[in-house]
Amino acid sequence: MPIIVCSAHNADHAIIQALEQGADDYITKPFNPGILLARIAANLRKAAIAEAGEPELVNGTIRMNPGRHEVYINGDKTLLTPKEYELLRYFLIHRGKMLTHRDILKAVWGAGHGEDMQYLRVYVRQLREKIELNPARPSYVITEPGIGYRMEMMEEQVFDEKIRATA
Repeated sequence: MPIIVCSAHNADHAIIQALEQGADDYITKPFNPGILLARIAANLRKAAIAEAGEPELVNGTIRMNPGRHEVYINGDKTLLTPKEYELLRYFLIHRGKMLTHRDILKAVWGAGHGEDMQYLRVYVRQLREKIELNPARPSYVITEPGIGYRMEMMEEQVFDEKIRATA
């Protein structure tokens, strides 16, 4: 259950101490009741997501279920290495956004790997082999030379091609 501290103390050290001791949010008096209700709702949403896991991530023919740690491409379960999985997850969460090499490396490999561009190139190539229809001409993960990568936002696909083939 989230903890929201409502206090008349608005000194920075009091807020920091409350948050360091486990509070999820801090609001000082006097406060607007509407803002308090919004903060309660936001903290309850965060707690529900943390308990249930992230919702399914979908982009075109790619479907990721983080709760089950499964990835489906065109409706078929696809096995990914742990790093490929984390890289795909990061791309799906940030689809449509330009991501710098450094940001991707820090998010997937950690702060100590912010300059290891070769890691990133190798894993992006491996990931493209598994998710792209034509890895040589990618449509999902696009390279922005000198900047990074962007996962294009794709229309949600219907996985009924197999059904049509058997009909």
